[in-house]
Amino acid sequence: MDEAPDGTFHVWDYKTGAAGKIREGVGLRGGRQIQPALYALALEALLAAAGRPARVSRSGYFFPGRRGEGQRLEVPLDRAETRATLGGLFDLVAAGYFPHAVAEDDCRFCDFEEVCGGVRLASERAARKLAATDDPTLSAFYQLHRDADQD
Repeated sequence: MDEAPDGTFHVWDYKTGAAGKIREGVGLRGGRQIQPALYALALEALLAAAGRPARVSRSGYFFPGRRGEGQRLEVPLDRAETRATLGGLFDLVAAGYFPHAVAEDDCRFCDFEEVCGGVRLASERAARKLAATDDPTLSAFYQLHRDADQD
């Protein structure tokens, strides 16, 4: 985090690799880019609890390494979008749903392939399960995926 000259704060999620699929300026993308928003809200809450209320004016990802070439990609902090995204995720968990991400690329760094059978098998199994139900709780899942696909 950095304190800006105007007294607000900038919060950056440091990443070791390259920017990859991160999209600047498009929001949370259905939860795929939620970390900077969570860090920003956490910082505001911690500062308020310490008696120093402050606002985060910028947040995003920082790629300081060779592959990332020092890029900073800003993700706008939209408190309403963050609440809606978290609400959808929490509703799924509260209902006992832990749907697997459906894009193969979602799990390329996962160390638990033995548990789910690999991303392709898990994705196919999740797609069958999601297609076979009309449970209204899953509307949050579908909305999050629609949001993630928007760039």
